Amino acid sequence: MKKRVGFILFLSVLILIAACTPSPKEEIKEKQSENIYLERTWMEALSGETLTLRDFKGKVVVIDFWATWCQPCIASIPFYIKMYDKYSDDGLTIIGINVNETSDEINSFASRIGLNYTVAFFNDDLNSIYKVTGIPTIFIFDKNGDKVANFVGYSPKSEAKIEDILKTELSK
Repeated sequence: MKKRVGFILFLSVLILIAACTPSPKEEIKEKQSENIYLERTWMEALSGETLTLRDFKGKVVVIDFWATWCQPCIASIPFYIKMYDKYSDDGLTIIGINVNETSDEINSFASRIGLNYTVAFFNDDLNSIYKVTGIPTIFIFDKNGDKVANFVGYSPKSEAKIEDILKTELSK
């Protein structure tokens, strides 16, 4: 009887450990035909104009959620500047959506670092659609406005993977 109780207790602990072990986050999610992004995404650009993803139909779009106080965000920006320089003539658009900073803070930072792509402000509409839980977070959309990938966090190791996705989508 004691062996049976011990075995059941051991088995219960194993099941509990397995249930509490987090599954690894997928860096790239499968392509989703969720034109919720195309239909509902609007943002106010630093320039003052209102943008929607529909404005960029026919282009590959990277949306990067970032902040000036976020070190991984700052580390990723030179890569996106390089991608924009390299592929904007081929139809790449990058929109950096700043999370909760003033236009003065963003302008100062953008000038200092040489941001060459569109910067917009975070809003409740974006929050309800994208459900960003941490920054930096990027979403990549194809020319039809369908989400093809998203990345949470930044690592220089992911740059080649992101560039491969961009090249593939731009070639379609």
